[in-house]
Amino acid sequence: MRDMRASQDPRAIRYKNQKIASAVLSLPEIQAAQCVAAYASLPTEAGTDEMISSLLDQKKHVVLPRVNGNNLELYRIRDLRDDLAPQGAFSIREPIPNRCERISPSSVDLFLIPGVAFDPFGSRLGFGAGYYDRLLSLRRQDAAAAALAFEFQVVHALETTERDIPADLVVTEESIYELTLSAFTSASEEETRKLAQRLLENGLRNGGLIAIHGGLGTGKTVFVQGLAAALGAKGQAVSPTFVFCREYRAAVPLFHADCYRIEAISPEDEEFWRETINQPGIVAVEWAERLGALIPKNAIHLFGDLRDDGKREWTLATVLRDQKSLHKV
Repeated sequence: MRDMRASQDPRAIRYKNQKIASAVLSLPEIQAAQCVAAYASLPTEAGTDEMISSLLDQKKHVVLPRVNGNNLELYRIRDLRDDLAPQGAFSIREPIPNRCERISPSSVDLFLIPGVAFDPFGSRLGFGAGYYDRLLSLRRQDAAAAALAFEFQVVHALETTERDIPADLVVTEESIYELTLSAFTSASEEETRKLAQRLLENGLRNGGLIAIHGGLGTGKTVFVQGLAAALGAKGQAVSPTFVFCREYRAAVPLFHADCYRIEAISPEDEEFWRETINQPGIVAVEWAERLGALIPKNAIHLFGDLRDDGKREWTLATVLRDQKSLHKV
């Protein structure tokens, strides 16, 4: 990932940095913050100079980290050029202690953090020394952490440990990733179909892939039947287990795929599945976990569980900030 960052055209980096800075400065969290902790970016990282200058112009308190042993200490800066030593630890610009006031992490309202790789759920891969994990463990409970990255740095999923502290947001030049979860209970097939209808009303009608997870008898196909009926598709949706995918024609096309019979995706089958899950309209995939990393990063996930009393527990998980409206059900 470091090699990929370093191989970018400088013009592309400048363009992406402008987009990231614009997105960050538009965040409600940064507009409400009085004290923002940022980082002095390296040339290949998502850049921070433009946004730091803007925050200083807005008279916000801006603090930057300085390495002290195994920890990061925060210092308030007032001038991006005069208050930073050009070569600190790891060749990163750092605040000059005798020019800057030291600030407690508990005084920070929003942390802007770097990293090498991220996933849509906020998991973060740094350089392995744990500096930011230790720093973020000292923040206030209401202080969010927003990671800044180029879109290619956001991968399908990262392996993490209990010591790894996730970011609340990941901001790239293309997207704002923010994990949102909500839970619903259905006591009948009709309630499961109504859940599908409400998701359509709250934004799913705009299209995208919904990955449906759950064991046999959970009601995955019933949910898709609810989608088809609400879209006005002709005929009742049935499981496409033996043909992998069915198309239901409606004002918004619905593609219903089932991966139950798949154990692993062979290289020769990858193109078929990429084409299937990237159809225009809504793509609903049962047993979607069997597609692994082929599932798009921005997929909507629905997890079903059959309770002992016969009711179904549904958990909706979205990873983009602009998908949050789906949770109004």
